[in-house]
Amino acid sequence: MDDGEAVKLGRGGKRRMVIASTLVAWAVALGACSLGGSRAREPSRPQASSLPARPTTSIRLVPVPDALIAACRRAQRRASHPFLCPSRLPRPYRHYLPLRPLAFGAVFLAHQAVVDVSYATDHGRGHPDEFLHFVVGRATEGVPGNARPARLGGRRGLLAPASSASGYVGPYFANHVRFLWREHGVRYVATLHLFDSGERATEVLLDRILRTLRPAGELAPFRPGGPRATRIQVYPGPSELVLDASGLYVTSRGTDHAPGSRVTRIEAGSLATSSPEAVPEQGLFVAAGEGALWAAGSSRDPDDPDAFTPPRLVRTDPTSGRVTARLELGRDPLSAATGIVAGVGSVWVSLTDFGDGDAGWVWRLDPLARRVIARLRVGRLPSAMAVEGNSVWTVNAGDATISRIDAEANRVETHEVASQPGGLVAAAGSIWLTHPQDGTVRRIEPASGRTVATIPVGGSAYGVAADNRGVWIALPGEGLVRRLDPRTNTVAETIQLGGDPLSLASDGRVLWVAMHSDALVLRIELSKSSR
Repeated sequence: MDDGEAVKLGRGGKRRMVIASTLVAWAVALGACSLGGSRAREPSRPQASSLPARPTTSIRLVPVPDALIAACRRAQRRASHPFLCPSRLPRPYRHYLPLRPLAFGAVFLAHQAVVDVSYATDHGRGHPDEFLHFVVGRATEGVPGNARPARLGGRRGLLAPASSASGYVGPYFANHVRFLWREHGVRYVATLHLFDSGERATEVLLDRILRTLRPAGELAPFRPGGPRATRIQVYPGPSELVLDASGLYVTSRGTDHAPGSRVTRIEAGSLATSSPEAVPEQGLFVAAGEGALWAAGSSRDPDDPDAFTPPRLVRTDPTSGRVTARLELGRDPLSAATGIVAGVGSVWVSLTDFGDGDAGWVWRLDPLARRVIARLRVGRLPSAMAVEGNSVWTVNAGDATISRIDAEANRVETHEVASQPGGLVAAAGSIWLTHPQDGTVRRIEPASGRTVATIPVGGSAYGVAADNRGVWIALPGEGLVRRLDPRTNTVAETIQLGGDPLSLASDGRVLWVAMHSDALVLRIELSKSSR
């Protein structure tokens, strides 16, 4: 939460502030912060990630998405000098459930003559795989007082270390490493927010980024997926895919420069896109089934723009896209929807109570009567959900557990897993869990909750889907999708896409991939060998 935009502490006080800051963690506009002078502000530093950070030298720099190229070209049209922009940057891929990071965002700030690039998770600023704030453009402010001669990116200039962890002292962001140099007779500046790994590691990454600088007109558009993929433009930050018989629903969570959640429907045949009627704007999760599209999330409180309403469930007619019913999921604004699935004759919504130690619940609702059938306690921070036979499963990111709900008895069994789970899917008589932290997929026996296989997949495993040929895994940090063969519990196929593929859906003929930072969904015809 921005320290300059404190949530109002009316009724609910501190409790309201917690849920508001959680829901808008990805919607704080880093790029809207002023770049010049000591009065500028940036979001306050959250708690650092507990995961060990890899050296910045090992971070993969990949071609920049269209959002940055468009911002740089806007800048060039306004500039009388060559506008320099990076051609390669890191991408966000260390993901934490139940909240997703903001996708890569970029904007040209004309009044400051700079391009502002950023993405963020809700878990700190430890490393470029979870957070980045980079600014480049014409230097319009004075030289920082602590600057020293240095050589970065093959250029000689002045390097100023970050002088403050949270405030601002002197020109440009004081919690950024700042480099100023002359080129083409123009004074340029590039700044990079300090990472938890320290000043030196941040300087090393800034040096690597500056080596990729090119005039804006020379930046080549990146086309993820290659020639075998059809690319469909969607709202920025596509993060979840839900497939039904007639098409695909895409949930996007925006960027810090394009905040708010959206749902896009892609027709299976024509690939035409449309948007269902109004759905919750924050913390949005959708499911298709039981005769409708279901959306769970929160909206801004009409009486207090800094607060959110309690979570609600919205029923939308899949043919017309019109909302046919709304149902409040309790009255506590400190509770948030964190997952949803439809099946076994019910709609199941996972909720997290942020005022009660991230306690997790699953609400079971009758889709016809639109009433609550049961409220079931599961693990902390429940998120991804799946239906398997007569059971509903949820991963609980807060305590590294999974919960199985017996739909006949409304009975819950919770099992520990080795590390924080990401996504899950039911396939081949098993439950398959991705683990972003250790790059593995675990195969779980449903009856006992026992792990029967642990499969290394070579990267931060996140999104997962299944069809009649296997289990598909998205590796956003590697730009890959892999297919696992359930007969051998091994990787059977790898598709190189580039970018940061995040979520997947497949019907066995077509594989759909959400490209998180490129604001695209890829449609990939599967080869006969994949089928």
